[in-house]
Order: sequence, then C-alpha cells, then structure tokens
Amino acid sequence: MITSFLIIQCVILVCLFYHITRERKKLGRQITHCTQPRPYHNQLRNPLLSVSGWADRPAHVVISLPKCGGNTLANTVRNAFPRHSVAYVHIISRKGMEHAMNLWLGDRPLASGSQATRGHLNETREVRMMIEEQRERYGRPVGYYLCGVRDPVALAVSGYFQAFTTIEELQKLTVQQVKHEILNVHPVLTKLAFFEGGFDGWFNREILDVLGVDVFNRAFDHEKGHVLFRQGGVNVLVIRQENFDSLPTALGELYDLPARMFPVENANRAQDKVFGRIYKEMVSKLKFEGGLLDELYESRYARHFYTPTELSAFRLRWQQE
Repeated sequence: MITSFLIIQCVILVCLFYHITRERKKLGRQITHCTQPRPYHNQLRNPLLSVSGWADRPAHVVISLPKCGGNTLANTVRNAFPRHSVAYVHIISRKGMEHAMNLWLGDRPLASGSQATRGHLNETREVRMMIEEQRERYGRPVGYYLCGVRDPVALAVSGYFQAFTTIEELQKLTVQQVKHEILNVHPVLTKLAFFEGGFDGWFNREILDVLGVDVFNRAFDHEKGHVLFRQGGVNVLVIRQENFDSLPTALGELYDLPARMFPVENANRAQDKVFGRIYKEMVSKLKFEGGLLDELYESRYARHFYTPTELSAFRLRWQQE
C-alpha cells in the first residue's frame, strides 16, 4: 500500500516537473520571437511570469530624458499590468551610468543622497544587469521600451525646478537667477553628465548603441505624436509629452491591446505640487535670447520630432522681446 502511494507521488512529481519545463521552454520561444506584440498578449495569462526573473520575460522599461513624462508613462503601464515590473530610468548605457554617478555622486553632486537619487541608481543598475543577462541568453535585448520627448526649452526649465520641493525655496528665487542657473549651471543646456552631446547624443548613446534602434532613421508621425519601432526583439515607442492625450492609443499599438486598458495616470507634474501656482508664475516670466533658441530649435532632435510650425510656436513662447 505504501509502495503504491510512493509510486503515485513520484509519477505526479515527474509529470509536474515535465509540465513546468515545457512551459518554461515555451516561454523562452515566445520571448525570442517577441518582435510581434501578440505573443506578449498571450504571456499576460502565464502564471510563470509572476515568479520568473528579469531575463525570463520581455522587459518593460521607460527609458527617457528627464522631465518628458516618464513617471506618467511608467504609472500608466504599471496600472495596466500590475503583475509585471516596469522600470523607469534615464540611462542604460555604460557611459550613461558613468555620467549618472558623476552627476549624483561626484564632487559637486546634484541631489546626492536623496531617496530619489538612490532609487534611480538602483533601478538603472538592475535594468543594465537585465540587458546583459538577455544578451547572454538571447544574443540581444528583448522587450518593450517607452521613450518620451518634449520641447527642449520646456524640458530644461522643468528640469531646473525639479530640485525644489517647498514654496519657501521658490519664493527666494528671482527670474534672473533662475535664467542664469538654467543657462550656466544646470546640466541640461550646459550638456553635462548624461546630457553630454545634447539631446541627439543621448538618443545615439542610450537608444541606438544599446537597443540598436535609430529613432532618427524613420520619419516621425507628427500628426499622431508618436512612432513605433519593432526590431530584433526590441519594441520601442517614442511619444511626445505634448501628445499624451493619445497615450492610450499609442500603448494599444505597442502591446496590440485595446486602448481602454491604458487610462493615463499623470504623475510628478509641477502644476500638481504644492508650489504649482508660484512655479507657473515664475515660468511665465522666463524668456531666452534668440541665439539659444536657434541652437535648440535647429537641432536634429527638434527638427525631427516637431514641425516648423510647432517650433515657431515654441520660439514665440520663449523668445525674449
């Protein structure tokens, strides 16, 4: 009797082991061929995904320049897929990681020691490890990458105010002081750290060199406000922050799922913070010289993602009279 019971238990264990092994092999095949979104749609129902490691499934990574709606992108995807990890980072290249260390932990660090800084560094390291593991396993990165873009002047201005957290801090500032620091101290327009090479350089280093996708090699759809790349297991969505109203549609295209699955979850917007009113008043008074605007709005980045009419509107907004 006992012998029969043990035999039955052994048979059950062997069958279970066979089933798990077969499912993991099937999952590996799906990941290898995830250049099409439909296999991912099937994986949403696979319970193995909830316990497998980073490299065992397509990545969900928001890799974006700062202040281009990255938190909104990440939160929107997280809410759609609560069982999946969604990372939000600004760099994934080795060079970018060196820049980040210098920016946040160097001799003159920006926001050194803050919880946000530690979080960014840890998440960046984890994503980089995931990419290396995927290269070893599949020969290339695999997954879904979301990238936001934005009017470069608005990006620089918003990036400067990111460091402030209280009304009292903003009340001490003058418009001239803010303008001086944006132009001469803050890393965006001074092209320091991971802004080295400007916005064009960031895309070449973080997207082209790591993921193999040249976002400038295909015309941007200005009417839709986003463009989708599928290349060798990597799926990249580039969307303008100015077009986040159409984010559900863009994510629906990326994942081949209904747009209604992706209600926009806005996050980390300056106008929603306690100092939103003062911030808005300060920004409304900021104006810049024509030479700087020429440099920014004639860049490859600006001319690729925005039409001449849109760039003229930006220039009119920021032009010093």
